[in-house]
Amino acid sequence: MRRFLQHPLLLASLLALSLVGCTSNKTTAAANDTAAEGSATLDTGSGEGSGSADTGSSGSADDTTAEADTTAPVYERQYPLTETFPAPAGKVWRRSIVHLHSTHSHDACDGDPRVDGEVNAPCLASLRAALCKTRIDIANLTDHPDLFAETPWPDVLLFDPATDELVTDADGRRYNQMRCPDGFVVTITAGMESALMPIQFRGPLSTDVAENQTLLSGSDGVAMTRFRDAGALAWVAHTESKTLEELDELNVGGLEIYNLHANIDPDIRPLLGLDPFGFAGSVFPFIGGGTRANPDFALLGFLAPNQNALDKWATVNMTRLVVGTGGTDAHENTLPQIASDGERMDSYRRMIGWFANYVLADNDSFGAYRTALATGRSFVGFDTLGSPAGFDAAAFDAAGTRYEMGGSFLPTEGAYIQATVPQISTPEGGNATIRTLLFRSTGTTWEQVAESGTGETRFPITTPGIYRVEVRLTPSHLLPFLERLGRLANNELPWIYGNPFRLVAP
Repeated sequence: MRRFLQHPLLLASLLALSLVGCTSNKTTAAANDTAAEGSATLDTGSGEGSGSADTGSSGSADDTTAEADTTAPVYERQYPLTETFPAPAGKVWRRSIVHLHSTHSHDACDGDPRVDGEVNAPCLASLRAALCKTRIDIANLTDHPDLFAETPWPDVLLFDPATDELVTDADGRRYNQMRCPDGFVVTITAGMESALMPIQFRGPLSTDVAENQTLLSGSDGVAMTRFRDAGALAWVAHTESKTLEELDELNVGGLEIYNLHANIDPDIRPLLGLDPFGFAGSVFPFIGGGTRANPDFALLGFLAPNQNALDKWATVNMTRLVVGTGGTDAHENTLPQIASDGERMDSYRRMIGWFANYVLADNDSFGAYRTALATGRSFVGFDTLGSPAGFDAAAFDAAGTRYEMGGSFLPTEGAYIQATVPQISTPEGGNATIRTLLFRSTGTTWEQVAESGTGETRFPITTPGIYRVEVRLTPSHLLPFLERLGRLANNELPWIYGNPFRLVAP
């Protein structure tokens, strides 16, 4: 992700909005953002969508049209442990990141991942602390190939021998089990993002730096096969930039159906049908002092479906399972301005905490997680709207056999998809408005075929096809916490993107 503040029009917008914020008589309050080991006291939200969420262009840092009280209570972010999430018998949920840059990417850390030839220690410390605070079970690093190619293993895994444990599994794959100060363990794997985004390498492709750089720079199907042979899962980032022909030639196993970078890059937003700078009015009030609301809620102003990617996902799943994930794409190199909570606007903690990929594994081992991710037993959940704990989606054949997301069978009379969606509320704000939707691929896009609300719903399946569950939310429950930016509570947003069920003949 490049530094958007280098864009002259964006700089002008930032200056104008910051000046508005500075003239406000509001005081800035730092919002506590604490990690929790249980369910959040103010655990709020679910929603997913294809609705119009591009609300940033309609407001400024001194928006007086908001309906919220200007003495809004402080909202404390919570990150419940996934071991507390309800799960089918014998299985566990794991919170994970797929697409994350560290000090081994040339453009991370405001373009300074190395200081005097050494790793940028404060930036690395920020990343490690963020993974601990947001309770990420598995972090799949995807560093750019230049520094990644020349960095030795296990350094690419952010390994610290003082606290971490380096593991080599039965397949020869090396990963790091990073131990947090409170004992929580984050599993870290090494991957790469360039034209392709293979994740979870076993080890280096070559011990020769020049050869390693050459191999990692490959962008075609031959390169993807080489990455698979090196133990990696065949993923691609920025699906909006790939053609269907390219995706077919690459034989991808997974792709991004949402990328945070795409929602805030003025050069990419038009590809999604969005105003290039439409997000600015909802981001910069948190920097300029125009609101004391939790800056994590900036996401509500620019979160919008990456429809270009969603449509391509619908197409590629017609011939085989292709897993969809959300890409955080964090670098700490975009908005270094300090927000009202004392953190930079693009802090690792904030961006990692905005959403995650939730994976349903057979147990808490890395191998079980890897298998579940590769086979589509996962969903993208936008945690800022509220913890998705309690969500479940499964397909059942006529005999009552359960199939998880990613599963496949030819349906007969009596088959159905069952979704369980929790109602999200806060004492101050009441209930969120939630819609649970069932989509079927038309071959070029996703067509809505059924709708319900919260709780448990059974959708009968009478026609074979590729189906997925999606949940959308209007975050009215957050209105009391949004102060002058209460307009952000009026838009239906994505909360959950479930992976497909391939209910077709094998």
